[in-house]
Amino acid sequence: MKKKRIMILGARESGKTLLANYLNEIDTPPKRTPHMVYGRNTLDVPGSYVESNDMHKHLIAAQQDAYCMLMLCDPTARKRSYPPGFSKVFRIPVLGVITKADLGAEDMEHCRAELRAAGVEEPYYEISVLSGQGMDALTERIKAIWEERFLKKGGCR
Repeated sequence: MKKKRIMILGARESGKTLLANYLNEIDTPPKRTPHMVYGRNTLDVPGSYVESNDMHKHLIAAQQDAYCMLMLCDPTARKRSYPPGFSKVFRIPVLGVITKADLGAEDMEHCRAELRAAGVEEPYYEISVLSGQGMDALTERIKAIWEERFLKKGGCR
């Protein structure tokens, strides 16, 4: 069985690769991701896959390599990234993550509304990878999902 990872979705420049580097314990500056990148713990998906309806089928297929998904929303961006109900097509747990929480406090409600419209259930994790804000809560929830899916059910890694 292939190792399952954390799938990270979001629009361009929403902080996906920075978050993936953090979860993979890599200390390199993020760069543009032209294709899906399988890291030690993550599956970093390019923003173009989310932004193009034609690529959604590839996201749905790629979930077989993941045990949970993080759907990111950037409060500094003013565009909608996900179609209504989008999270409901996935069969793995989906967590809503609001990135750049230290920069866009005034637009947090915009992100909450977008994640709700996409079908992502609360709680939403407001994080800043750079300052560390909210990272402990997010990583604890990811760890709990991993334990629920694999340790308690006797599954393998």
